[in-house]
Amino acid sequence: MGREENDFILEKLMIDYGNELVRLAFSYVKDAEIAKDMVQNTFIKCYKNLDSFRFDAQIKTWLYRITINECKDYLKSWNYKMVHVKSFINETAKSILPSTEKTVLDKYNNEEIKDTIFSLPKVYREVVYLYYYDSLT
Repeated sequence: MGREENDFILEKLMIDYGNELVRLAFSYVKDAEIAKDMVQNTFIKCYKNLDSFRFDAQIKTWLYRITINECKDYLKSWNYKMVHVKSFINETAKSILPSTEKTVLDKYNNEEIKDTIFSLPKVYREVVYLYYYDSLT
C-alpha cells in the first residue's frame, strides 16, 4: 500500500474507532487524558504496521488488542507506579499535617486580630474578650 492510501485508511480508522478506543483505554487507566494518549499510541503503532496487517482478523479487533496492550504496559510502567506512590504520600500527608501555608496564614490572622483588639480602648477590649473568649453575653 502507498503512503497516501495508508493515510486515508488511518484517518478513517480514527474516525470510526477513536471514541470506542478511548472508552476502552479509560476503563483500564481511569484517566481521560492518559486514555487519549494510549489511543494515540495505538494509532501510531497501527500506522507503522499497517503494511504488515494481513486482514486475517478484523481491524477493529487488532486495534482493540493494541489499545489493551498499551494500557497494560502503561499500568506496569515505573512512571505509573511512581505517580500513584506520590499521590498516596501527598494525600496521607495532607490528612495528617495541616499545610504550612495554612498554618502561617492562621498565625498571621490571629496576630492581626490580637493587635486590633489590643488597639481598642480598654472598655471595648473587655467586651470583646468577655464575648468571644469567655462566652459571656
